[in-house]
Amino acid sequence: MDDPILQKFLADHGLITEEQVAALEGCELVTIETRRSRGEMPPFYRQGNRTFYEASDIADLIRSKRKDKNRKRAAGSQDLLNGAA
Repeated sequence: MDDPILQKFLADHGLITEEQVAALEGCELVTIETRRSRGEMPPFYRQGNRTFYEASDIADLIRSKRKDKNRKRAAGSQDLLNGAA
């Protein structure tokens, strides 16, 4: 996406391209396309053959994947205690 007019429009309206989502997720574009077709992506907009997402929806998606290794460790410890009872 080298078009500066499109870049400015998207930024001004809080939108990002599917290619940008793939870059943020660290995966190939086809992975995002597959996830979208399975309903695993947030709502999107289509304009011609381009797909756009609201940046805030993608930020929420990324936040939903947050890992807390301390919580996992605590949950595992609790399971051991519950199993011993």
